[in-house]
Amino acid sequence: MSLSTVKSAPVFSTPLGGSSERAGPKRAAPRVRYRILLVEDNPVDAMRIRQLLARSRTAAFEVESHPTLAVAQERAAAGGIDLILLDLDLPDSIGLDTYSVLAAAAPQIPIVILSRPADEELAIEAVQAGAQDMVLKPSLSAEGLARAIRCAIERHRVVASLRGLSLTDELTGLLNRRGFTTIAQGHLRLAGRTGNRFVLFFVDVDDLKVINDRFGHHQGDQALVRTAAVLRQTFRQSDVVARLGGDEFVILALDGAGDGGAAMQRRLTASLAEANGSADRPVALSLSVGTVSFDGRLEEPLGALLARADRALYVEKRARQRLGAAIRGCPTVPPPVEGP
Repeated sequence: MSLSTVKSAPVFSTPLGGSSERAGPKRAAPRVRYRILLVEDNPVDAMRIRQLLARSRTAAFEVESHPTLAVAQERAAAGGIDLILLDLDLPDSIGLDTYSVLAAAAPQIPIVILSRPADEELAIEAVQAGAQDMVLKPSLSAEGLARAIRCAIERHRVVASLRGLSLTDELTGLLNRRGFTTIAQGHLRLAGRTGNRFVLFFVDVDDLKVINDRFGHHQGDQALVRTAAVLRQTFRQSDVVARLGGDEFVILALDGAGDGGAAMQRRLTASLAEANGSADRPVALSLSVGTVSFDGRLEEPLGALLARADRALYVEKRARQRLGAAIRGCPTVPPPVEGP
C-alpha cells in the first residue's frame, strides 16, 4: 500500500477525568467597548479615524465627533466618555492651551493628542503637561490606534487613583481645596473664551462645634458626610463640588438658567428638607449659603470670587440670626432626648 493511499483516522483529545465527546466550538470573548470623544475639525481626518477604529479586532469603539473646543468641553462634562482624541488646532483654540482647558474641564477623562509631524514637539509638550499619549496622524493604523487608546485608559486609571489621594477629601469623598482650585481655574479659563455665566456657592454647616460638643465628633463627621450627600443630589455632575475644610463647602456651577442660581438654591433647599425628613438622626442639618453670580468674560480671579461668596455667606448668616429662625432645615440642635 502506498503512503499516498493511507488515510489517518481522526484523533480526539480526552480531558482528564472527562469524556471523549468532541468539544463544542469555543465562543470568542466579547470585545471591550470604549466610548471615544473625537475632537477634530478636519472632516477627512475625522472620517479616517472613525474607519480605523471600526476595523479594530481587539476592541469595539463608539465614536462621537465634535469640531470645537467649547462643544467638546460641554460634552465631556456631561459624562459617559472613556477617552478623548484631541487635535490641538481647532477653530476656537490653537496650541497647548487647547489641551490645558479641556484637561482642566474634564480631569477624569484621559486624553490622547492627534498630531501632524510638523507639530510633534507641541504634542510632546502636551504629554509633558499631562496628556496620556500622542499619535501621529499619517502613521495611524487600526490596531496601533486601538492599542494606544487602551494603554492610555489604563495609565490614566493608575494616575487618577494616585492623584485622588491628594485632590479628594478623605471624609466626604468630595474634592478638597487643592482639587477645587485645580478644576475651577480650568472652568474659569474656558469661561473667559465662551462668556458663560457661573454661580459660586459658599456653604457652611451651622453650629458644627455645638454638634461636636453635645453629641460627639462622630455625629459631627456624619453631619459633614450628610451635607456632602445633599450637595451631590442637588448639583450636576459637571458642577465642581468640594469641601474646603472644617464646616465649609464650595460649589462652582454653570448658570445655565440665567437666574443667578435661584433654581439651584431651590433644589438645595428641597434636598436638605428631604434629607432631614427621611433620616432618623439626633441632629437635623442646617446650612448657611452665600452665592455670587458672575460673568466669565470679566476674568475675576478665583480668590476674589471666593472672598465675595464668603462675605455673602456672612450676611446671610447674620440675617438668619437676627430673625432667630433657621430658613433651611429644622433647628440645628434639638434638645437632648431624656432617658426613661
